[in-house]
Amino acid sequence: MRSGLALALILGIASQAKATSLLIKNAHVVDPAAATVSLKNILIRDGRTAEILNAGSAPSAEDVFDAKKLWLIPGLTDMHTHSWGNDAPFEEFETIGPENTAKRMLYSGVTSFLDLGSPEDVIFPARERLRKGETQGAELLAAGSVFVSGKASRDGKAHVVNTQKEARAEVDKLASRKPDVVKVIFDYRRKSGMKREVMAAIVRQAKKHGLPAVVHIGSWLNAKHAAEAGAGAFTHLNEDEVVPDDVVKALKASGIRAIPTMAVQLETLNISESPGLLKAPLLVDVTSKELRSAYARIKEDPEMEYQIRWQKDGRINDKKSFEKLRAAGIPLLAGSDAANYGSFQGYSLHRELVLFTENGASRWEALRAATTEPDAFFKRVPPLAPGGWANFVLLKRNPADDITATQEIAEVFYRGRKLDRPALLKSSFNRSGIEPASSGK
Repeated sequence: MRSGLALALILGIASQAKATSLLIKNAHVVDPAAATVSLKNILIRDGRTAEILNAGSAPSAEDVFDAKKLWLIPGLTDMHTHSWGNDAPFEEFETIGPENTAKRMLYSGVTSFLDLGSPEDVIFPARERLRKGETQGAELLAAGSVFVSGKASRDGKAHVVNTQKEARAEVDKLASRKPDVVKVIFDYRRKSGMKREVMAAIVRQAKKHGLPAVVHIGSWLNAKHAAEAGAGAFTHLNEDEVVPDDVVKALKASGIRAIPTMAVQLETLNISESPGLLKAPLLVDVTSKELRSAYARIKEDPEMEYQIRWQKDGRINDKKSFEKLRAAGIPLLAGSDAANYGSFQGYSLHRELVLFTENGASRWEALRAATTEPDAFFKRVPPLAPGGWANFVLLKRNPADDITATQEIAEVFYRGRKLDRPALLKSSFNRSGIEPASSGK
């Protein structure tokens, strides 16, 4: 068996086996929490941030990296993915599996990502291999299989619960595998939609295990009920109507967070209207030529007509709802819902931030939705605070001036180590055997 160090070298991680301290000097630190940009030095010890100092201060360190006034942001977090791969028109699946997804995420400056629905016998072992360093990639957080109501799942890819008793038992069963969250499909529009009291039972039982619940909604009433039940977050917007004022009030009162997934709500339409989006350098890096070619012919696929139509019909409502949530101070979390049409592993979180700003958010709000807000959700120490993992992305331009700058990556540091990004990316194109997991949106 290869040693952890040898594996790190193979995957292009700059080894610091002998160095336990690193000084990143002369970096324009972009702090989303404070909404400031300042020239700083960052001292890292044992993979964690030790001190953030003025540029003139230079404490001793075993290794030094001169950022040469590049812009440094905290590593990004994608709060909604399905990490089997990428979907495309004409059934051009790009099946890569969670570990290769983790590599593409890390290459893209996404240092952690939340899988909100993949088979437990695949996603949890992959999470363990990443945690142990047996394979290299971004931090994988996972819900395991989703909770639904209706008929029993033949493929075992969902926890099917129709009563409160079943809900409690299935949450207890899942909790033994130590998920990071619990994912609930709560959608009254479906004939087999989950009853409110069953959803609430799942949320309550998850809380007993210290687990936040993320609730997929199909209506704004679903979102209100999820908030009243104490869910940690809801995901998606209801494109059929603008969020009502009473729902906004309930969401605000509960403290629930919103994961709007603007990419999955709008990007199939955006690509059909602006094919030039497929030429973005970062997207070209992290996807296959065959996948992009399929999207270039998106209008020729009859099955895409529905996708394009519902997104076009809902575009105005999505914008108005997003703006109402933002204006009310509902905490926003950025999630791409990658693996669905129009959304790509690693790249689409950057597009999510662009869509945030195009729909009313400031650049600082967009950055917080992918950095400090996920940190708060998971109750973890941020990278720009002492004790936080030293996960940083160095950019060629300032994202506080132009949010598209997050796509122009010069370097990525993961837990205090500088990546050899090209080598990491190359290793991610080894295909992995995992079938797409049906999860709604």
